[in-house]
Amino acid sequence: MGKWIKYGGYYPTWILRLFKHKLASCDRDMNEHIIINGRVGRLKNDFVDDNNKGITDWIEKHNKYATFEAKELMKNTDNPKQRDKLSNLFGSQVERKRWIREKIWNRFLPPLFRPFLYYLYRYIFRLGFLDGRVGFIYHTLHGLFYRLLIDVKFLEMKYKRKNKL
Repeated sequence: MGKWIKYGGYYPTWILRLFKHKLASCDRDMNEHIIINGRVGRLKNDFVDDNNKGITDWIEKHNKYATFEAKELMKNTDNPKQRDKLSNLFGSQVERKRWIREKIWNRFLPPLFRPFLYYLYRYIFRLGFLDGRVGFIYHTLHGLFYRLLIDVKFLEMKYKRKNKL
C-alpha cells in the first residue's frame, strides 16, 4: 500500500538476494536461507520490494509458503534429533532466527498459541503499531494470520497422519 514498514522487528532484515548461483545452496524448501560457500557482502542502500500485485496474490503466495513451512515442521517432528546446521544463537541474523525457531519456537511453544505470542511481540513490544493502519494490516497478516495458517496446516498434517486419511 505504498508505505514503508519500519517497526515490528521487521526492519532491517538481512536477506541474501544477490549471489553466484554456483556458490549457493539451500537446505530448506522455503524461507530464503541461502548458504554461500565464500564471502558475502552487503548493499549500502535498502532493497525495496515494491510489489503491487494486491492482497489476493499475497494470500495465495503465503498459503503456498505456509504449506512448505508446515511440511518443514513435520520433518522436524519426524526427526527431533536432527540439528539445524545453520542454527547459532551468536551467529548472523539468519542463524539466530533459526536457533530461536529450533530451540524455542518449535520445541516449547504450542501450535495455535505461538502465532498470537509472536504477533504481540511484533505489534506491541517491537512497536509495530507505529506503522499506522497499513502497518496494522501488514503485521496482522504476516505476523499473525500467516503464522496461524502454518500451525493449522501442521496440525492438519499430524491429524491426517494419525488417522491415516
